[in-house]
Amino acid sequence: MSNKNIVLIGMPGCGKTVIGQALASLSDRHFYDIDVLVHELSGHSVLHILNKEGEAAFRVWEYKATALAASFNNCIIATGGGAVLNEDNCRALAKNGRIYFIERALKLLPTQGRPLSVDLPALYKTRLPFYLSFAEEIIKNNNTIEMAAQLILKAHMGQT
Repeated sequence: MSNKNIVLIGMPGCGKTVIGQALASLSDRHFYDIDVLVHELSGHSVLHILNKEGEAAFRVWEYKATALAASFNNCIIATGGGAVLNEDNCRALAKNGRIYFIERALKLLPTQGRPLSVDLPALYKTRLPFYLSFAEEIIKNNNTIEMAAQLILKAHMGQT
């Protein structure tokens, strides 16, 4: 199996965190969630930052957390849904990682508690070109978390 990081990108609610946790269990790698790192670095939740400081402030914290995670080795990283909007995030993650786009049907994506997911079709239309341009592999997540995790491991095992 490749020692590169496994990097998960995709729409909010597509399963990046739960798939990342499943991958960590299956592969004995450490799991990092960019939103958790944002909280640890800033001292505030993502929701708090978005509601009190706005999306621009959140993106600054997200960039810092992504740069930190990109410096790690042989781990699994779940990005925020909008991390791909900053090319520097994707470049940093790609240096030592293989990027997997977790694709999930829009009708299966949750919106409650996700202030940036109010208009999912518009959000998807805006972000899809970024996901496709940065992903090295597309993984469908319309079935079980375990199935998606196994697909990623299988794809990753063939990489050097």
